[in-house]
Amino acid sequence: ACDTTKDLIAQMDHDMLLIRPRERIFSLPQSFEKFHLLIKEEGTLLLFKEHKSRLNEILKVLHEENIEVESIETEKTTLEDVFASITRLK
Repeated sequence: ACDTTKDLIAQMDHDMLLIRPRERIFSLPQSFEKFHLLIKEEGTLLLFKEHKSRLNEILKVLHEENIEVESIETEKTTLEDVFASITRLK
């Protein structure tokens, strides 16, 4: 089923966490599938607000996979991010 415009806009009213690895990431190991992360064009990982409670678990797996984190930032969700999230999960 398609979301209504109202629902899509409501999804935009959230912050995302941006996890910037020290080195660019173009694909994630299978161990990250359960986290619903997206990779932005510049190799940054996106974590949506509803999954922020799993940040410690994500950082642990990053460490186990020898992926160093350079920074973690908060950013407002864009319509492009919502669309990418929806199409990735289908």
